[in-house]
Amino acid sequence: MRTIAISLSAATLAATTSFVVTDSLRAQSLDQRITRQEGTVRMSYTPREGVCGDGGATIYTWEPGSSRRTIHVRGNTYSNTIDDRFADEWEPNCVPGPVRVAITVEAGSITSLRTYVGGEWPSAGTRDLGRVTASDAARTLIRIAERAAGGRSANEILFAASMADSADTARDLLRLARSQDVGADVRKAAVYHLGNAAAEAATRGLHDIARDGDEAIGVRESAVFALTRQPSDVGVPALIDLVRNSTEPRVRKAAIFWLARSDDPRAIKLFEELLLSRPPRS
Repeated sequence: MRTIAISLSAATLAATTSFVVTDSLRAQSLDQRITRQEGTVRMSYTPREGVCGDGGATIYTWEPGSSRRTIHVRGNTYSNTIDDRFADEWEPNCVPGPVRVAITVEAGSITSLRTYVGGEWPSAGTRDLGRVTASDAARTLIRIAERAAGGRSANEILFAASMADSADTARDLLRLARSQDVGADVRKAAVYHLGNAAAEAATRGLHDIARDGDEAIGVRESAVFALTRQPSDVGVPALIDLVRNSTEPRVRKAAIFWLARSDDPRAIKLFEELLLSRPPRS
């Protein structure tokens, strides 16, 4: 009986210890679980609607209900929109998730971040945090971007955050855009992603133009660009007026695109209005 009692006690102790260790790990924030590592840390999460990728460097994003897709290539700071007039001529190898993020940590600081959509992690000796909630991932990535040393790294981190499912990042981005405690490059990256989110909010529910109107729309988009060359006391109010009153999605998007690059506080105020007055995503 004594031997049985000792065995049961050992089993109970092992179970209790296991529970305490697991509970302790869960109590750590995702930010802590990342920055307390050394080397590469992986995590994955569910993307929002309108995000897919080839599992490698190419990520596609588009607005729900539209076939117009934008290509993002890791390592490059450009995007190219594929015209939906030619949607029947191409079919990307595009997998809807998960978003996979690899983060390099050195002495508690994030030195680089790589984002993929689709595919699988190769087997390697790196720390994998597994599948995390999209909202937790977005909040953590924004906190990491706040500490980023440069604009390019902040932009890549915020792009990863923007792909998280059902994550309403508008308030955090507004806070970063207005903060005097972060670098100018970080603020600019926040304004850029605010502009992207505002463009989606401003054009949601509007129908695409008829195809035979493309030429006229191109002229109007050129006129929007011309406004950006005007003095800010003329150009910025005119762009804001287009965002508020134009019924053409491409014109509104073009105006928001240039406002996001104006570094003007009136643009940030407009983005706040567009994003915080909208109903939350279902």
